[in-house]
Amino acid sequence: MKSLLHRNAHIFIALIPVLIYNMSYCLFEINGSSSLTIKTMIVEAIRGHGVSPFSTLTEYKSRIIWLSSSLLSITAYLVALTWSVFIMLGQNMQ
Repeated sequence: MKSLLHRNAHIFIALIPVLIYNMSYCLFEINGSSSLTIKTMIVEAIRGHGVSPFSTLTEYKSRIIWLSSSLLSITAYLVALTWSVFIMLGQNMQ
């Protein structure tokens, strides 16, 4: 069993980017069906309120957090993909 894991380690390592991509896809798409309902509720909640500097700052902060999490998801996928390719190339050269 141990030699099987050593011989096929590069295959398991190559699955890491796929798993990261699947987890990030599920993270961002799990609320896809209810996002329209949530958007409607948010619009109705803020319709009567005036725009204040605090609400603008909160909105900008929320957008930056969302963008950062999206970029982190993509970066983690690309780093894991690159890492697995380097390991596979190293396995083939030995």
